Amino acid sequence: MPRFDNFTATVSVDGVNLPEYNVATHRRLKMVTCWIPSEMGKCFSVNWEPARSTLYDATGDIVLDNISVGGHTLYAGARKRLSTFDRITSPTTSQPFMFSSLVLTDDDDAVDANSVEGFGDITLTIWKTKTIEAKEPDEEVMDPIEMVHERSKKTMTHQIKFGEEMVRDHTDLFNSDSKLTYVVKLVTFIFKYRSLDVLKAEGMSLAVPGAGTVDRKRKIEMQDNDDKRRVKKKSKVQKVKAKPAKKSAKKGLKTKLQRQPSIKSED
Repeated sequence: MPRFDNFTATVSVDGVNLPEYNVATHRRLKMVTCWIPSEMGKCFSVNWEPARSTLYDATGDIVLDNISVGGHTLYAGARKRLSTFDRITSPTTSQPFMFSSLVLTDDDDAVDANSVEGFGDITLTIWKTKTIEAKEPDEEVMDPIEMVHERSKKTMTHQIKFGEEMVRDHTDLFNSDSKLTYVVKLVTFIFKYRSLDVLKAEGMSLAVPGAGTVDRKRKIEMQDNDDKRRVKKKSKVQKVKAKPAKKSAKKGLKTKLQRQPSIKSED
């Protein structure tokens, strides 16, 4: 599960968190990136939560394929899991997030998905915020890209669309009910979604979920810990070699020392 300081984030389908591959933490940028498998026709939710309650309001701002869809605000002192699964289309209606197939065309004027910033990404940015006042719902919504050039299929087969409109049963989304001041960015989580076939082609779905690169500071810490473990291993080897042989209680007989397994230190 991607984590940065006090916050964790996931993308889930049918109530189950999707596995993350090649998780990478970029501490200077306050960013965590990873890859997740997408399945056509499946609705999904974006989830986040703090490990401990905060002294400030925190807002999760969600962007899907470069389309802003709102999010939730966690108020100071609260500690709970927040999930966003739809975008608001009116004061009383919303549409669920859904993985859909990429519609391809050979029209040279069509968009190349590879050239669209954020296309193929589920982005969650958590901010420290201040709630100023209530506001009227923002009914202006952006539509997803309808068709992309067929050369996009080399790396993508899915995109995000929105399901059938439904009646809203919640009113706490920040983009409809409150006006916020963004104080400072706390972290950005980027989930790069691809079909399972694309992930397999890249060799990612075969890796251990969650495995990936770490930032330079973390690498140094890991190297230091490895060096400490190697020193401990060497000292144990020396102590074993220095241990004297024991004699048997029976006269004239000597016990055979059990052969100690060789202990190799990693360079």
